Amino acid sequence: MAVKLTDRLIQSAKPEKTTKRLRDTMTPGLCLVISSSGAKTWSFQYTSPETLDIDKRSGQPRMRYGKPLYARPFMKLGSYPELVLKDARNRAGDLRKLVDSGVDPVNDGKRRSTSTRSDGIPGVISGSVADLFELYRKDLEAAGKASKDVVSSYVRDIHPFIGNRMANTITRFDIADVLSPIQERNSLAVLRNVRGYLHRAFNIGLEAETSLQWRREYQGVFNLEYNPVTAVKNTAKKKTGTRTLSPEEARILWSECGVTMNLSNELAIKLLLSTGQRVQEVLNAEWSEFDLTNGVWTIPFEKRKNRFSAEHSEPHIVPLAPLHIRLLDELKPLAEESRWVFPNGNRDAPRSYNSVYQAIGRFYKNKQRAIPFAKFTTRDLRRTFKTLAGMAGLSKEIRDRIQGHAFHDVGSRNYDRYDYLPQKTKAMLAWSDWLKTTISGGSAKIIMLDDKRMP
Repeated sequence: MAVKLTDRLIQSAKPEKTTKRLRDTMTPGLCLVISSSGAKTWSFQYTSPETLDIDKRSGQPRMRYGKPLYARPFMKLGSYPELVLKDARNRAGDLRKLVDSGVDPVNDGKRRSTSTRSDGIPGVISGSVADLFELYRKDLEAAGKASKDVVSSYVRDIHPFIGNRMANTITRFDIADVLSPIQERNSLAVLRNVRGYLHRAFNIGLEAETSLQWRREYQGVFNLEYNPVTAVKNTAKKKTGTRTLSPEEARILWSECGVTMNLSNELAIKLLLSTGQRVQEVLNAEWSEFDLTNGVWTIPFEKRKNRFSAEHSEPHIVPLAPLHIRLLDELKPLAEESRWVFPNGNRDAPRSYNSVYQAIGRFYKNKQRAIPFAKFTTRDLRRTFKTLAGMAGLSKEIRDRIQGHAFHDVGSRNYDRYDYLPQKTKAMLAWSDWLKTTISGGSAKIIMLDDKRMP
């Protein structure tokens, strides 16, 4: 049915027993599809300038008046009301220009430049799950995020099941087939991650049709109607960590960790505990970030965990006490000429997280210790700083500012640009004094700090 579509007509259009199509007389090829369930979607139909209409039985092109017929495919443009009439007309108009220039939009998306897929096999983009995860990888890296875990998880847990399948043929049952073996071996953390990767990959595939970043390369490639992962319940919720080292455990760790690990890992653990910064911020630190003369560590905004959600792009300033400077002075000769504070074996990149993680494992598993030491991880050191610094008298606000936590109130997000360095410096010195007394085996004096009286 051909009509001049209007917003009122679209809103009032009712579903029928069978799918109904309303063709827009104002924009050739644009069609509003109304399913029997009432869902409304936009599609674009055109006569392909490239692809012949092939008879499925004979395998030969259909003919009319002695001339071959060309295919008339439909392209999904988006759902209504997410895609409004005006935008649907603009998009259909752009596609019409492409067709008029002799280019088939669907074929154009499929034959975009050869890409290297996540499985390492070069090939033309076909719309498979492998291509979907290749897009996911590129999207992560374009945003400055690491993609290593996603790629390894895909190769190990996803590709063997559905990697070669077309993404738009995957159902919730296929997703359940991928996740069930992980559930059966009780790997809940892996299950949570794999489901999350699948969910995000299909969301990116859905968004690729209208994404300004990926639209040109992936238009018409995946043709996804929905995200099949949404229908598969997440049964592995992430647990919030609670492990915190007591003052006595902090003393034992500080004095004995060098017994089971090398000096570099020992100093990394001491910096993590004494500064309260994130693991990756410490392990990825560069010497250029430190001003040891003035006692300041400037963590660039690009290295911050919350850089993608932050309202502003200021670096994070961490004041350094003499205790921290002494640790860094010990690290300097170990790093040799590397730009990294904690370089890898080749001195050309920062050390991996696993190096320190395994060193901690060797420490608490040491059977020669008279008193057993409960299991903890590198992330627990940041929580320990937060807890013990509170015991030392630091207010929660100043602890949050030292650790670089985001403040979500309107004043902090939009108005307060002060770096609070004098207040943080005074608090860090007080914490350092408390920690030195604790690790030396003395009774640490609690110093109550009044933030309002800080200089």
